[in-house]
Amino acid sequence: MYNLSTQALFKFLLSRFSGLRTRLKTDANHQADCHLRRKLTDTLCLIHQDLQAAENDAIKNDDSATAAGLFHIESEIDVIRDHLSGWGRGMGRDTKEPAQKDQRLTKEIHDALEISEKLREAAHIGGPETLKKLMAELKQQVSSLSAVINQ
Repeated sequence: MYNLSTQALFKFLLSRFSGLRTRLKTDANHQADCHLRRKLTDTLCLIHQDLQAAENDAIKNDDSATAAGLFHIESEIDVIRDHLSGWGRGMGRDTKEPAQKDQRLTKEIHDALEISEKLREAAHIGGPETLKKLMAELKQQVSSLSAVINQ
């Protein structure tokens, strides 16, 4: 049995508790990060599927279905933006990596939204070739966004 003063015992218990709290917080952040990655990956898969469907509708010259599909894609990109708002806040505040990742993700999402807006406009006034080109751009942008998310 150790003969510790009350103050030393208190300091010892406090240090043990602080370490446990830090580990639990880190584990919770890691679990939240993994959960967010899964949600984002699922949403990106939906966007890829919707892009394929919109591309097929464009080939069939079904303008209303193409426009509806593109609107749906844009809303899914908005969902991704909502999920990512604040990614990294509270996690690893001592490092610059989360802030840099936030900046890269914000840029990727902004670019994807710009392309999806162009797509929606092109669905009304552009021809099938314009739609194909913009859909290919959006597919590339979604792949780029996916790469940043999974870093």
